[in-house]
Amino acid sequence: MRKNSPNSRRDHRWPVHSISKCCDQHEEGGVIVSKYLRRWKDMGQASEMVLLLACLVLATALRLSFAVGEPFWEGEADSNINALSILERGYPADHYLGIPIYENVLLTTSPGSREYEFGSASHSARGTVVDHSWLPLYSIAAAFAFAGIHPDVDDGRPPTARHGSSEFRKRMIVPRVPSVVFAALFLFFVYRLGRMMFGGDTAWSMLMAAAFAQPVVSFGWRVGDYSATLALTALTGIAVWKLTHEGAWRHSVLAGVALILLFHTHLLSFMILSAVLLANVPFALDQPRWKSKLLLTGVIVIAGLAPWWYWTNFFAVSTRMPMAWPLLAFPSDFVFWFTARKAFMGAIGLVVTLALLSSAFPRHRFTRRIMEAAGDRQALYFTLIWFVTAYLAFIFLSSAASFVEARLMLVLAVPGYLLFAHCVAVAARTVTPRFSYALAPLAVLVFLASRGTAVFAGPPAQARTSGVEAFVDVAKHWTLEPGTKIYAWPDENLLLTYVSGLPVQSIAPVRKEFLDGYSGDVIFVETGMPYVECLPAEVQTIANEHGMALNFQEARQAALRVQRFGAREYLRGLVTDVWPPSEPIGPIDHALIARHTEHTLEAGRASAEHYRLLRGFVPTNRLTSHLLPLHYWFVNPETHLGDRLNYRDRIRGAKAIILPNGSIIFDARRTRDVPLVDQDRYLAILARGASSTGS
Repeated sequence: MRKNSPNSRRDHRWPVHSISKCCDQHEEGGVIVSKYLRRWKDMGQASEMVLLLACLVLATALRLSFAVGEPFWEGEADSNINALSILERGYPADHYLGIPIYENVLLTTSPGSREYEFGSASHSARGTVVDHSWLPLYSIAAAFAFAGIHPDVDDGRPPTARHGSSEFRKRMIVPRVPSVVFAALFLFFVYRLGRMMFGGDTAWSMLMAAAFAQPVVSFGWRVGDYSATLALTALTGIAVWKLTHEGAWRHSVLAGVALILLFHTHLLSFMILSAVLLANVPFALDQPRWKSKLLLTGVIVIAGLAPWWYWTNFFAVSTRMPMAWPLLAFPSDFVFWFTARKAFMGAIGLVVTLALLSSAFPRHRFTRRIMEAAGDRQALYFTLIWFVTAYLAFIFLSSAASFVEARLMLVLAVPGYLLFAHCVAVAARTVTPRFSYALAPLAVLVFLASRGTAVFAGPPAQARTSGVEAFVDVAKHWTLEPGTKIYAWPDENLLLTYVSGLPVQSIAPVRKEFLDGYSGDVIFVETGMPYVECLPAEVQTIANEHGMALNFQEARQAALRVQRFGAREYLRGLVTDVWPPSEPIGPIDHALIARHTEHTLEAGRASAEHYRLLRGFVPTNRLTSHLLPLHYWFVNPETHLGDRLNYRDRIRGAKAIILPNGSIIFDARRTRDVPLVDQDRYLAILARGASSTGS
């Protein structure tokens, strides 16, 4: 028997399992006692499966509550558009509704285009999307097909909104369903990974962290590759561990197939797990025919990916993106994740240090107990190598546009929480081996809750007025002339296209000369709001501080009135025609404006810290897209921002329409006899809001 086989390791389970093991090892015992103890074991396993199923259902329901309750996020839109292009063409294409798709930083010029100054950095010469993972996109496309959501097709007619507010909720929820499904698979996979590597107490601790930790919950419902990446990372981790630990032929095939799926889900995670596999080869040297098994895995991966590499011209596109690490500040940017998680890393560091000291003093009673509780050293080495490789790979292999903390958390979540869960389990085994099954997962939940990073309930029901919803409500009634161009901020344009069916293009790649000289109609949309949104509860608190009592609806109207005030301030000097007329300022509006301004500046600094490419371009409001400098970073942003914005001169003669939530539509049409909004209805809404707050 191998020294590190599961049967020779200490089994840290409930006492029922230990009793049944004794029964199994001493078959000469009484037949009656053996029968009852085996039945006890089977009941324990059945109870554990029921508890596991209950946890999976609860955690999946938690993610589903966010999927149906959280508003649209512009980062979800590109995947939706790509998925619709799959339904239209069979593959993720670089055009939708007759216009090119821009979804990344601008890198290459487009000298042959009259309209576009820059080409798309995300697409190959064959017209396919390359930097977006295809497996999540096809899952979203399948959800669309099942729900009856079809791609919008350019039929040569003037731009027309094909979808209204009645479809908004359906089009928001459907593409999130695959993420919830992948989240359920992820939870099951990480439980299996923890159990087969370290034992049941680690598995349950890992499951609690994966089920309720805020970053993982957030990944589990958003549209995109987040949830699928976690699920396929955990599955590939299982396959690689099985291959290096047991080394059967079926494990070689499983590892090859899992790596292919992971490649089509998240490229960086594929590279990380491939490196982890190679780093653990020394543990497979005593396995029969290990070279042939490793070669089989490699052949399966190459055979599965090479045709796709060739067809999409993958390497030409993937090497185009600039890396992040030359732009980082040393040492702060290289260790920022650890400095923000001192308690988390301290818990891991303490147990790892004790394990190392135990190896140095093996005869001490306490150290022997720690070494026994730590379990299989290969499993601990595997997890440490995985964690370190993931962190270094993100630092040195991430593109500049992807260097954000959420993306780092995506590759660290599985090895990081697995390492943390095992360290907690080791501590529980050392203190009370009999009850480590219960103590370890409970300790994980207490730790997450004490740090404020545990999520146990869905999103609160809050009345929000989304700029996207306001746009859809207005655009449904538009009758536009042929050739009308509609523009919005990067990423927001894709969201507007998806929810309305209008061909809304990103303003970033368009030539200034084209906008200035275009003889057709132009509409530019800003769906953001001037300030970071204050929820009605906070507005009520501010009102109470100034001796006023506002109900929920009054507080909401006051917050919206402040947003419209901010929009008018933003428009000073940009346009001469602003509608509707200015509103009277309410009694507490000055205090609200000050609080909104403070929150907005704080959010701007946080955005600049979150996106390394925004350093030096700290946003001061939320109308001018805070991501615009990021898109221009590699093409001399100073020449495309401020007074040099490509649309600035075109909108000077436009009519700025401030929507009820503070978003803005710039109407630069040649003839404006038919307004873009129902003015009587709009003024009635404002009048009701003013009367409710007494302004």
